[in-house]
Amino acid sequence: MEITTTNTVTKLQIRTDLLKFLNSAKSTDKLRYQLNYYHVQNGFIFCTDGRRAHRIKLSEVNPIGGQLEDGVYNLCTIEKTKFMSVCLVSKEEGVSPSLESVWPTALNQIRPEPFSFGNESMTITSRLLDIFSLTERALNIDFIKDLHYEKKFSIWNICVSKGFDKDNGKPLIFLSESGNVQALILPYKYNQV
Repeated sequence: MEITTTNTVTKLQIRTDLLKFLNSAKSTDKLRYQLNYYHVQNGFIFCTDGRRAHRIKLSEVNPIGGQLEDGVYNLCTIEKTKFMSVCLVSKEEGVSPSLESVWPTALNQIRPEPFSFGNESMTITSRLLDIFSLTERALNIDFIKDLHYEKKFSIWNICVSKGFDKDNGKPLIFLSESGNVQALILPYKYNQV
């Protein structure tokens, strides 16, 4: 299947830290081309590389001169400051991966208080060990580092789907305090560790 550009172009204003968060989960594998794009689905804009997904509620982005409908988008940054980026997004022909099939709707928070990520790598390592001790899930440390991209979003509630079993390989869900910024991370399988 080939993805082709349509004539629909929208100007989008998004905080630079949120754009960085989205981009960290976007695939760069040219053979998995449908994962090289931004996707809008059910009120969220998201990126995925097949092992994780980062999504942001559309209320956090500001389309200028049009709304973002569900679909596949290519994004080109045209203006970037420390705090805000202005991008052009063009709607593409193609099919978005379905996050609904892997993103649990009923969640249980696995820890009474949220995790906070500090600036030091030792703090990130200790958080990774905390997560492993609670869930027996080995996670890619780079995926955890991508959660600490701005102090504003360095506090996360970690959730699992209801009926979570340590042996079922279900993903972990990281929710920002507002719930508007979310990450889904698939654990390593035991034979991958």
